[in-house]
Amino acid sequence: MGIFRRSSAVPAPAPDPAAALADCLRAIAAREAPEDALQPALQAILEATGAQAGAICLFDVRYGLLRLAAEVGISDEGCRALRSIRQDNARGWEMPLQCLRDRRTYLIDAASGGRQVPPLVEAGAAMRSVACVPLCAGETPHGSLVLVALAPRALSEHDLQQLAGPLDEVVRMIETARRPRAGAPAPAPEPSGVLAEPGLGGEVAAGPPERARLESARRATDRVELLAAAEAELESARTALADAQARSVALEAEGRRARAEIERLELAERDGRAERERMETELTEIRARFDELAERGSALEGEIGVLRETVATLRGEVQTLAAERDRLRGALAELQAEPDPVVAEDAPATAAAEPTPFESPPAPAAPPRPAAQPPSAVRPRAVGARRLVVVLDVDPVWEGAVIDGTEVTVVKPGSDLAARLAGATPTRLVVNLAAPGALAAMGALRAAGVSGRFWGCLASPASDKALPLGMIEPATRPLDPDAILPVLGGYATRGTRVVTAGADGDVLMSLRHALTRQGLSVSMAWDAKQAVDLFDAVRPELVVLDLELPPRNGYELVVRLAGAIPVPSVVLVYGDGDDTAAGFAAALTRGAPACGLVPRDRLLADVLGHSEAPPAERPKVYALPQGR
Repeated sequence: MGIFRRSSAVPAPAPDPAAALADCLRAIAAREAPEDALQPALQAILEATGAQAGAICLFDVRYGLLRLAAEVGISDEGCRALRSIRQDNARGWEMPLQCLRDRRTYLIDAASGGRQVPPLVEAGAAMRSVACVPLCAGETPHGSLVLVALAPRALSEHDLQQLAGPLDEVVRMIETARRPRAGAPAPAPEPSGVLAEPGLGGEVAAGPPERARLESARRATDRVELLAAAEAELESARTALADAQARSVALEAEGRRARAEIERLELAERDGRAERERMETELTEIRARFDELAERGSALEGEIGVLRETVATLRGEVQTLAAERDRLRGALAELQAEPDPVVAEDAPATAAAEPTPFESPPAPAAPPRPAAQPPSAVRPRAVGARRLVVVLDVDPVWEGAVIDGTEVTVVKPGSDLAARLAGATPTRLVVNLAAPGALAAMGALRAAGVSGRFWGCLASPASDKALPLGMIEPATRPLDPDAILPVLGGYATRGTRVVTAGADGDVLMSLRHALTRQGLSVSMAWDAKQAVDLFDAVRPELVVLDLELPPRNGYELVVRLAGAIPVPSVVLVYGDGDDTAAGFAAALTRGAPACGLVPRDRLLADVLGHSEAPPAERPKVYALPQGR
């Protein structure tokens, strides 16, 4: 019968782009670390929308500003415009902040030049449209998404509406990065009842023809019931077939994604093996270089010891010769005082008129004394001193250091330090961070335009030794990446290993993005334990360290870095109300190794022996895979 004919196959449902993007973002969140997930998530959003460039900016509720955390295809000038977006900034672009404040998405026609859109992409690329999308969790603002479409591509309202669901996954990524780690089946349909055939009212006397007619009606009723049951079963089979076909399509799509993921993982494994071989080769070269430098250092230590003994011997001989000279001068004066009787008798007039050959000429008049210097001012360089070392400290014991051709002057930290250093040209500027006001005085000198390098140390008035720290720089909270980049340029070039440590995740991610664009290799730590692990694994050449690093161990980490090889340059981030001198003094008392403390004159001599020239840019080195 026609009711049992097989129906045509149900067409597979069209894939949902929004659902596919949400699945992709969830996979990225599960695969990547929280602080590294924003970059691939942004790349996935650009591929889904067809935009050629974009950026994710995180909102800092404490200071009311947006910070650039991830970007793809944005120019250097565009990064500077997005790196720190503040309200009422006349020179900035406030649209990403305004969209977050209004909780509205703005689509800008960049071709018409509206809204004064900055050049977000490289010169020569024509921006067609720019979209600013808020990233919020309910009423809580988290950031803004900026999308840039280049001609002839233009973003539409439909493209932005498709992002409403997937962007919830981006918000969850941001929440996870800021706080690092911590379906009943549908009821079955009620079975359809079958109306029972009403019974006969009573026994009716009928003849054989009537009984045959009733029997035929019963059989017809049974056939109708069987047909209804068969039709219901057929409809159920059709529904099951459609569900099976939909599941088959979904499984095929999942299989394709799984195969693509397997291929990606295999490629990542090959890249990982190549990277591991490269790192092992570099580690072997570094170890060999370190062993060579250690041998040279041991030889130099021996030579320095011999030279010090020679200098001490020569100083003793100089003192002996000076005493002998004074003795001879005294004897000569006595001989000049005794008159010669022969000469006195033969030439009395001559002796009275002319001095004898042994008489000394009259002594010249004493020069006038210079005016007294004000307290704690830098004294003029001593006669014969080729170098001047200025020490920022309150302990005058530094001035007793004896270094050939070098004058050592102690200057107390204070608000007028720049005025007291005016006119002086110190060869080296050494700072005792345990002295009250030392770190703030460094910041005041930088604000006054002093550009010389600072050499840090920790010293206690109760000891004649100090702990050398290497070159240091001051920075205040909140850390501004645009302000700190020029300072770091004197200490790092492309390829320099950098470790940043602090509790402010938004600032660290923005700083990492800015440093990575300069070609630096940047690693981040959120607490003291992660920082120690990175110090041992990365062996950084430059460290940006917040002294309030949880659990308030920033000062102990500075002492730990003093024993690193090589000793890195350190940027110390502090607040206006921090008692940094007390923190450094306590850290020196608790954790300074005895082998790291050196006499103060030796510390100054070592500082004079180190170069302050900026590092040269190192060439890129690649490890080629070994042939089989």
